[in-house]
This record gives sequence, structure tokens and C-alpha cells, in this order.
Amino acid sequence: MNLDIHPAVQEGDDMVLDEDDAADFPFQDYRARALATISQLARDLVSDDDRQTQHAASRLKDMVLSTNQLQRLHQDCIGEIDGALTGLIFAARNGNATTQYHACLTLAQLAWSHDQNSFRIPEVPGAPDVLAAVLLTATNDRAKEYAAVTVGNCGANSSAAAEKLVQSENLMAALASVIRQRQSARLQETAALALKNCCSNGEPTAFTVA
Repeated sequence: MNLDIHPAVQEGDDMVLDEDDAADFPFQDYRARALATISQLARDLVSDDDRQTQHAASRLKDMVLSTNQLQRLHQDCIGEIDGALTGLIFAARNGNATTQYHACLTLAQLAWSHDQNSFRIPEVPGAPDVLAAVLLTATNDRAKEYAAVTVGNCGANSSAAAEKLVQSENLMAALASVIRQRQSARLQETAALALKNCCSNGEPTAFTVA
């Protein structure tokens, strides 16, 4: 049975819309502004300034942790912007520990219950190897966990993504290594489920990382 792992992180600036607010909310205007903001953040992710990269990764993290309709809108918009996913992979590879955490959490949430993003993320050049490197070398355990969550969610929502990820020997070896090391029960469980998800063809089911 496959998994779709929700990061289950409550942080950042959640914007909750009740039914009355949602009925009056100018989604089209907001979408246009969101796309412009994400385009700039995508450029900032690959900046030579570490602080700028970290800020951009943090802003995108806050956007995907919004609730209700805005969360899905942000997932859609970030996935559609050229360079946004590539920038997040860049940040996961080259950023400091905090930036890696923000980038991996954002990737995990982008793939959660989103078929298109789940397909797109492994297609970013070098993405499977970057996720493998985070799993093996990141100093932030939560970054490692969300790298595994990203793999699991992509595999849960896209059979093509699962096939792509399984083809990465480095990624499969990294997941297996994390499982064997038993450093963290939560990380070990998440890695095991992610590996199972990429190697099976069952129906995805929710798995919450508490």
C-alpha cells in the first residue's frame, strides 16, 4: 500500500478562509500576484547570497503551508513557475542547514496530493541525487525526513515519478542506508515507507509525519 505523506507542520503564516471569506476572495487577482511573487522568489533561490536563498526558501515554505483554497493555489503556482522547482532543488543541495530544511519541506508539501508536482519534481535535473545527498549528509534531521517525505509523496501520486526515482541507484541506496542506520525511528519509518511506495503499485494512502 502506497503512502501520501503530509508534512504536518504548523508554522509560518497560515491564511484560513471560511466559507463567507472564500466566496468574496479575489482568487484571480491573488493568483496573478502570487505568480509574480513566486517568480521573484525562484530567482532568489539561486542567488549567491545565502541569506537571500534562505529567505526565499522560507517564504515558499510559508506559502505551501497555507490552508484551504490558498494551499492548493500555491501548490499549483509554484509548480507552474519556470525555475521554482529547480531553485528548490538548488537550495536543498547548496543551502545551509536551515535552507535545506525549508527547501525539503516545501518540496514535500508541493508533492502532497498533487499529481503534477509529484511528476515534475523527479524530472528536475539531478533531483534524485540531491535528495539522496540530503538523506545521507544533511546535518538537520528534519531536512532528511522531508527529503524522504518528498520521495514518498512523489511515488504515491505518480507512477512515472516512482519509476524515475527507482532508477536512481544513489537515492535507493540512500533510503536503504537510512533504514539500516536506525538513527531516528521517525526518519527510519518515513524512509521505509518512501522506499516501499516507489517500488509498489498500490493505491496511495495518507501517512502523517507527526
